[in-house]
Amino acid sequence: MFYPMLPTLTNGTSYAMLKARDVHRLAMASLVEIEGQSNQAANAAARQCLEEYCVHRIPFLGIPYYRHKRYPSMAIALEHAPEVAAAKMVGWGDRIACEKLRQMALWLMYDSGYPEELQVMQISVNDFYSLL
Repeated sequence: MFYPMLPTLTNGTSYAMLKARDVHRLAMASLVEIEGQSNQAANAAARQCLEEYCVHRIPFLGIPYYRHKRYPSMAIALEHAPEVAAAKMVGWGDRIACEKLRQMALWLMYDSGYPEELQVMQISVNDFYSLL
């Protein structure tokens, strides 16, 4: 993959200049990859939740009288487990950055009315790395 030169501004920040079509293509690929990583992390957390048991005890005596799985099925674990909800947030910041860059690129390509030579975006280094 081609990585453009990153010029440095006077205040020390760097940016990349990319065409809107390239930004849209990179953003779509990154969103798919981030979604896959999030699903993979959520499934791993749900599998771990399925192995946990809940033990009910007699009050004040501590003698266990009933034991069952904490989450009886994968669907219930994916919906209700707090560990799974936390795992679904993998890559949340990059997902938001990619979605906003994709929306801006779509606006530049179709709604701005600019010719193709002017459909260029200056992207900060952090936003550029979220696209990768």
